[in-house]
Amino acid sequence: MSGKEYLIFDLDGTLVDSMPFWENLATELLHRHGIDQLPADLHDRIQTMTLTDSAVFIQELFALPVTAESLAQEMRALMDQHYRNDIPLKVGVYAYLQNAYQSGRKIVLATASSSVLAKDCLRRLKLLPFFDFVFFCEDVGQDKTQPTIYQAAARYFGQQPNKISVYEDALYAASTAKRAGFHLIGVYDHQSKKEWTDLQNLADETIDFATVVKGENK
Repeated sequence: MSGKEYLIFDLDGTLVDSMPFWENLATELLHRHGIDQLPADLHDRIQTMTLTDSAVFIQELFALPVTAESLAQEMRALMDQHYRNDIPLKVGVYAYLQNAYQSGRKIVLATASSSVLAKDCLRRLKLLPFFDFVFFCEDVGQDKTQPTIYQAAARYFGQQPNKISVYEDALYAASTAKRAGFHLIGVYDHQSKKEWTDLQNLADETIDFATVVKGENK
């Protein structure tokens, strides 16, 4: 457990095992539009984007005869089904959050997922009561390549960044939080194994929730 009283958690890849669904989303969407030949780096190119921004990018890249807004709606509908029904909680997360909540930590969520999708998932997995507040990139107007969402959480807490732990699995987001002065806890995710060594080197601490359950930690 972090020694900090104030905690910011990412959602996708940190608390829930949603990254395989996100990685397949563009493929799933484009198949519906009759496009099967996709750039090998498509996921990498949209990884840091919000859903709305990725819809704009995909519409322009493939010159689809639909609006970016309608694509975004279609993407939300696809992911909505996954968040409502399929996306699982990562092993060890519920017990970790419950322990943090019961020990009096102040906990918020900071996610690039849309508010509707994230809240549906949090309700289904019974996590919502653990959070004092949920911050969304779509509301603060910046993705996690910028520290805006973490800074909004710090203002909510009324604390300086070095008093707050940020839990992130994605190297790009973790780097943003670290540069902004937050105490960084790198979270292991099997979908980001290729970044794990770099994340370990960057983070102040690292954690694998599955091993915490067994009384271990990385």
